[in-house]
Amino acid sequence: MASNSNSRIFAYGAFGSNNVGDEAILEGIRKIYPECIQIYHNKVRNGIGYLPGQLLDGRISFKENDYLIIGGGGLLYDRTTVIIMTNLAKKARAAGATVDILRLGCEAAAPEYEKEIADLFRLARRASVRSTASQRIMNRIMAETFSVEFDFAFNLDNDVEAMPRRKRKQHEILTIGIVTASIDKQELNIFSDLIHQRINRSCANPVRFIHIPHSRSYFNPSNNDCVTGHMLWSLSRTHNAINDDMLIIEPFDGEPRSVLSKYKQLDGVISSRYHGLIFGKLAKIPTLAIGSTQIKIASFIEDHASEMLFRQ
Repeated sequence: MASNSNSRIFAYGAFGSNNVGDEAILEGIRKIYPECIQIYHNKVRNGIGYLPGQLLDGRISFKENDYLIIGGGGLLYDRTTVIIMTNLAKKARAAGATVDILRLGCEAAAPEYEKEIADLFRLARRASVRSTASQRIMNRIMAETFSVEFDFAFNLDNDVEAMPRRKRKQHEILTIGIVTASIDKQELNIFSDLIHQRINRSCANPVRFIHIPHSRSYFNPSNNDCVTGHMLWSLSRTHNAINDDMLIIEPFDGEPRSVLSKYKQLDGVISSRYHGLIFGKLAKIPTLAIGSTQIKIASFIEDHASEMLFRQ
């Protein structure tokens, strides 16, 4: 927690990267620190923010009594990003600021840069991780057991609880959300086969699907759910569908509360994205996790087992 009421609160995460899950993390931090200043990647969605370079080259300076939060989200995906976070932490501490690592996802940490990860963690006054899997990884790297605190996005639970839920009419077919994570061929085949089985004219119990994009990457087409959604449209053999509304491809919406309100209108969701699973849990709808052999998805299943969560 910040130690001085006059201190500025900074948070570094994958904010501004056109990923609604990362924006939900920011909104979760703002539940605790409404005036939080984001250190973002590409473009600010709203509020005040700076690029890491602006703080590292001195255009913007940390001050004594400032508070820097590193996290949450899965930020250990490459050495360069770890070094950026380390340099920010060093800069903040040199100015007299406090640094905490909070609710960090460590599932993507690779052995090649474990030393750099350990260097980063040693700069923090306090550190917590978002999953039991992350806890095990950091225990292996540092021989220390860090506390588990679930993703900041869960701080939006009261907001989601207040959102209206769609009341399904008698005999109305189910509406299920689809949340994809990549254009991986195997994943696309799983989704397209499932969709085709339930939208075609011969299906006795048809289901309507809505593809909800979580990411529209500025740089990586394979992490652009809008691209993936339209690929699914063609791969699901929609020419055999009862009608074209059996598979709806939603446009990208970067506002977390807006997207969460869409989840509240669903009868369930099928997701291969970590934050798709979080959103399903927040909306209290049946959720099927795709890709349960992947460490990030497996970590969610381990920590959030319930009668509403299923695995493929």
